[in-house]
Amino acid sequence: MNARILILARLVAMAGLLTLLMSSYVLRSEVIDLSAMHLDADAAKARNDLDRHQESYADRVAEFAMEQEDYTIRLQHYRDMLELYRTDYDAYVQRLDDAFRPPSPPTRPLPPQSPALKAELYEINTRFRERRAQYFHRLAVLNGVAAGASLATVGGLVFLLLFDERGRWWIYLALLSLSFVFLIGPAFHAMLTGLMGALRAPPIF
Repeated sequence: MNARILILARLVAMAGLLTLLMSSYVLRSEVIDLSAMHLDADAAKARNDLDRHQESYADRVAEFAMEQEDYTIRLQHYRDMLELYRTDYDAYVQRLDDAFRPPSPPTRPLPPQSPALKAELYEINTRFRERRAQYFHRLAVLNGVAAGASLATVGGLVFLLLFDERGRWWIYLALLSLSFVFLIGPAFHAMLTGLMGALRAPPIF
């Protein structure tokens, strides 16, 4: 077999394998960007939660003081009932009939959602949907590129396995086996990211 043809086959196989590898990393970078948008939305919510937590500090201090007083009352009632149980059982039973039911403390209402936070989340959600559409457009292109690269890789390696009598056939066979990992790259990548939820738009609330 002509040495130039063998060299050309090796170059074609190498170029195809590298193209398959590159397409997988391009798709991975797209999914990383989409995941980063999810994290941006979570970060915006976390900042809003922190602001609310800091704003409600005075109310929480007052609630804690009220809970401390309520705890003191309940503890004293428990000690009184325990002493009655030990010393005057009849009085204890009578106190049980007069059940101690303190009223529930008031509940702090939740504040309304900030318009600025809603606007930021809507912006992130819109950017995510646009990027998701771009992701599938690139996926369609890369799927065609990967198909051509797959044919070049497999064809070149099979050609070398058949006609390169002096070559190390086990290297070609190992590369051929490795190439199958990347042959289904784009399609498998889209299915996997869909199952992982990376393509779901971040919720507003």
